Amino acid sequence: MKKTTPLLLLILLFGCSEQTVNNEKKVILERCIEKNKQNILNLSIPTPSSFYELQVKTTNTMRQNLLKIFPDADIKKINTYTIKEMVEAIGLNDEEFLDMVKQVPYSDEIDKNDKLFLDTFLDFYKGVLLQYPELLERNAEEICNNQGIY
Repeated sequence: MKKTTPLLLLILLFGCSEQTVNNEKKVILERCIEKNKQNILNLSIPTPSSFYELQVKTTNTMRQNLLKIFPDADIKKINTYTIKEMVEAIGLNDEEFLDMVKQVPYSDEIDKNDKLFLDTFLDFYKGVLLQYPELLERNAEEICNNQGIY
């Protein structure tokens, strides 16, 4: 019985380490997915083209927040656009525009009201993308896989 005990101990230790490694990989992947979801939502990376053909959807809260800042916004018309049309109309696929957006919080040259307008619009756009949570998750995971995190 003494000879089998070390063998059982090795099997248990190896099994536990494999499970620990698998759990660690899962945590790393989950963190990566969450980070890439935020990168998509914050426009740190361009909106994935898989969103392009989808319709813009808005919630009551999104509409109310947008109308506070843009009282003349035509919500019915906005809801007729695809995400691609919205991206192209505003320039969210333009690297220079995205770089400018990243600098807005740190710029003293941009008027406080203009910053509020931009923040409100970006929150609205995040809300549009959040209407498709499964697609957001899938795109973030694909980015992780392309980065070599499985």
